[in-house]
Amino acid sequence: RNPTEAAEVKAECERLGAIAHVQVGDLGDADFVRSAHAGFVEAAGHADVIINNVGVGESVPFVDSDDDHYERIFSVNFMCAVRLTRLALPAMLEKGAGAVVNIGSAQGIFGWPGFNAYSASKGAMMSWSRQLANEYGHLGVRFNTVIPGATLTPMNRERLAAEGAEFEKRSTNVHIIPRLGLPEEVASAVAFLASDDASFVTGTELMADGGTVVKAHWYS
Repeated sequence: RNPTEAAEVKAECERLGAIAHVQVGDLGDADFVRSAHAGFVEAAGHADVIINNVGVGESVPFVDSDDDHYERIFSVNFMCAVRLTRLALPAMLEKGAGAVVNIGSAQGIFGWPGFNAYSASKGAMMSWSRQLANEYGHLGVRFNTVIPGATLTPMNRERLAAEGAEFEKRSTNVHIIPRLGLPEEVASAVAFLASDDASFVTGTELMADGGTVVKAHWYS
């Protein structure tokens, strides 16, 4: 959504010798997803790897939520992945190879008060990923999910700036490793699952969560 940051990423990719194609828009918008995929195909031909990495979160107690809240969260967090993968998968199947890495969340496994729609959308992502692994693994396309804990994404950096030490303490407390995760640490897990090093890995969830899920059963 940020043209300046998109241009910076494009320039960094090109400095590393890659060809980069960037499009800016709202991935919760089905029309933009279709146009983004069409633009990518025009630039690159087809995708060998898809990383479904987009998410929004908003704390709303369930009794105060409405359909619009749920539809907005699911449109970005889950339906974007469904729509984009549906468009790109046929070319992978024709080639007989491909990897799809979905970004879930530890909150898709255990609850966090107020984030019921977010948790549900990430739980859906994991279940959907396992289902597609079953449907398409024999045709050469692998589906896996990375499960981050509380990570210093731009969204969480904004929350940290707004809420300060209280947010950092609350987020760190869910981890066994007593700090917030770094985006690079999640990216390393994604890169592994997308690579040929993971050629025999499909239908799994790789935890890059600082031990959140292990700790969750006794965290309070």
